[in-house]
Amino acid sequence: MRKINKYVQKIKHHFFCNKKETWKDIEYFNESWKERIKKMSDFINPSETVMDLGCGKLWLRDFLSASNKYYPVDYISRSSDTIVVDFNKNQFPDLKVDVVFASGVLEYINNPEWFVKKISDSCNKCILSYCTIEYFPDIQGRRNLTWVNDFSFNEMLDLFNKNNMVLVNSILSDANNTIFVFKKTNL
Repeated sequence: MRKINKYVQKIKHHFFCNKKETWKDIEYFNESWKERIKKMSDFINPSETVMDLGCGKLWLRDFLSASNKYYPVDYISRSSDTIVVDFNKNQFPDLKVDVVFASGVLEYINNPEWFVKKISDSCNKCILSYCTIEYFPDIQGRRNLTWVNDFSFNEMLDLFNKNNMVLVNSILSDANNTIFVFKKTNL
């Protein structure tokens, strides 16, 4: 009986103590992010259809025009109209929209090449925030935040350029997140 208890303790320790945290384990929402989302929303025109990847608390909806069609997307239901997918399981909505909006999402994506390809296939414009290594070079600090990738500004450009999207604007948020605006190139 004693050997069984030790075995059970080892299994519990392995599965519960050594589990690598993910963004789902530490998910939180900071009210200050609304300012970044507001800045990003300035690049959305009235009447454009918008797919909000990692919609969280649906803050983007507050900054859209009544004429914008809005599709919230997240790993859990945030509202009755949320499209539920898990990007890290290579799930992505089968939608064509004018704008893909992704605020604070790419840092958590295990397969960013696949993710950006899916974005490019889905829209004409992508508005995305990302904390590049130029502004947060501490790799251990990035891992502590459960971020899984580390792109520089130029690597972000390359990633989107490979998917027929070019940078048309970029600004730096107050929290040192780069806000990128990419548009689809004519092939």
